[in-house]
Amino acid sequence: MQEHVHDAQPIQRLCVKVNCARNPSMARRPEAVPPCPKSHRRQDNRMDRMAESSGTEGQRGGGAEEQGGNARRSTTSCGGEGNQLHSPVHMISPLPFCAPLLLRSSGQGIIAKTDTMDVLVLADDLTGALEAGARFAGCGIEARVTADTGLMETLAPVLVVDTETRHARPAEAARTIYALAREGRDRGARYLYKKTDSTLRGNIGSELGAALRASPGSPLLYVPAYPQMGSTVKGARLYVRGVPVAETGFASDTLNPIAESNILAVLSEQCRSPMFSVSVSELQALSPGAIYVCDGETDADVDAAARAFAGSNQLRLAAGPAAFAGAIATRVDLPRRRRAGFPRVAKALIVNGSLHETSLSQVRRAEACGFETVEPVWEDAPGWRILKVPAAGQESPLQRAKRAGELVRQILRETDFDALVVFGGDTAFGILDALGKPWILPIGEVLPGVPLAMLNLGTTRPMYLLTKAGGFGPVDVLEKLRRSLDKETGLGGQFLENDQ
Repeated sequence: MQEHVHDAQPIQRLCVKVNCARNPSMARRPEAVPPCPKSHRRQDNRMDRMAESSGTEGQRGGGAEEQGGNARRSTTSCGGEGNQLHSPVHMISPLPFCAPLLLRSSGQGIIAKTDTMDVLVLADDLTGALEAGARFAGCGIEARVTADTGLMETLAPVLVVDTETRHARPAEAARTIYALAREGRDRGARYLYKKTDSTLRGNIGSELGAALRASPGSPLLYVPAYPQMGSTVKGARLYVRGVPVAETGFASDTLNPIAESNILAVLSEQCRSPMFSVSVSELQALSPGAIYVCDGETDADVDAAARAFAGSNQLRLAAGPAAFAGAIATRVDLPRRRRAGFPRVAKALIVNGSLHETSLSQVRRAEACGFETVEPVWEDAPGWRILKVPAAGQESPLQRAKRAGELVRQILRETDFDALVVFGGDTAFGILDALGKPWILPIGEVLPGVPLAMLNLGTTRPMYLLTKAGGFGPVDVLEKLRRSLDKETGLGGQFLENDQ
């Protein structure tokens, strides 16, 4: 094991403004969401209602009332063999727009409120936040995603916050993570998960160091591998499809070029905490205040690390991409519900804001297979359509993402869609920001790395959101998504074992 420098300088705690809006009772609606009929009338004032609801409706969501420490008794399983969970599974009552909420009985009827937050997930971009939320939701654990760092209201057992710190200065990113991590700890969160990019982009060192400082006395387990997406770790070096990450296309990333494949070296540029490279077999008797970078070359390695984390009385801090979050979700002791089925998406607007060759190839493949590419203004028609965002001179990627968000907002004033399909975290945030940063309800992953969620826009018709990081996914990802969702219930229409 290799030790690096330690004793980080203290960072002043930020005050987080808490919005205490509560969700009122929600009227029941059918669980299945039919495709929009051709006779559906446009709602010209839809976006006005979105803007008005962004501070109220968009901040609301269902949760569940805790029933005390004796509530978690029965055993069910989710994931691989031996993943024993000591949590009850509850039936779902029909809710608006098939919202994947967990309802529990309080003894006085069914309510949708929770008094505790068990897991706080902090992600540095929106696609990562949605991936993490989908991993928990896919295991039947209720989650909420927000891009408003001022909203720490507990609405679900798992709260995922998009901090938008990937492109921030390291000190600013550290302050944000420290403040939110402390807020989560003060609100009783049992676990903190720092979602990181699977190719080492962002302020990983400063953010992991801040998470440690916010939770004194605990070590942090960092599992950077995402084998299902081609990212593996051996000897604390990150490989993408067998190639050191600094020798791949991520080395030329426009905003976060990767120049180093050694994870300890990347972390030590921004973090002075002690750090060690370990294998899964060495995850015992870890030192408080240290970061442990765990190797992983297979899904079994990631699952073994999650088993060690969930079975430890010492570990409460974890970090990594969605793979490790998903493995932890299968093992932690949290209430479970039935997995929600996927809706039918007959009409989708596809927006690619990524300049990565992977995303560009995926769009070209879709066009060759009959997906229509359209200008910002067109006649309303069904189908999956690719929006062509016109060039606007010399603008930065973040400016382009913001402009794409405003463009999508204008389009939604005139045309209804079942879903938005967005490539690239910056573009996804640009769209969400333009819509008023509403709450997001994760449902699950349609494909690996492609989460499905519902935007809580406060309108009478649901809007679903599918996102994907720019640098990953098969070339035919859009065709696979369309096939998977061109039916009433797709890949998510399964129940957890032992759910009667």
